[in-house]
Amino acid sequence: MCEEIYSDWTFSDREAFKSVFLEIVTALASLYMEAKDSKLAEKLLLKVLSIDPYNEEVCCMLLVLYITVNQRSRAAKLYSDFENRLVKDLDIMPDKKLSGMIKDLP
Repeated sequence: MCEEIYSDWTFSDREAFKSVFLEIVTALASLYMEAKDSKLAEKLLLKVLSIDPYNEEVCCMLLVLYITVNQRSRAAKLYSDFENRLVKDLDIMPDKKLSGMIKDLP
């Protein structure tokens, strides 16, 4: 029975549950950011990116977090890695909002 969880017929349910999980974790990270708990917010946002590596919204949230806690080098590295992943894997550039955030770094 356990091996059936990865059968083709369960794919749509797995994807739906994954989507709900990612939404909940992202919302929780947002709450942690509002509460100024950057460590927990970062942990959750990195978890979401590990599952959904092309999520521009989450990348943007993480950039805001790094900029807010004065981790500009981490923000720049995150953006560079994210941009490279999008270009290499999908042959697209990140949204202008993301690139604008990095260009505005002091």
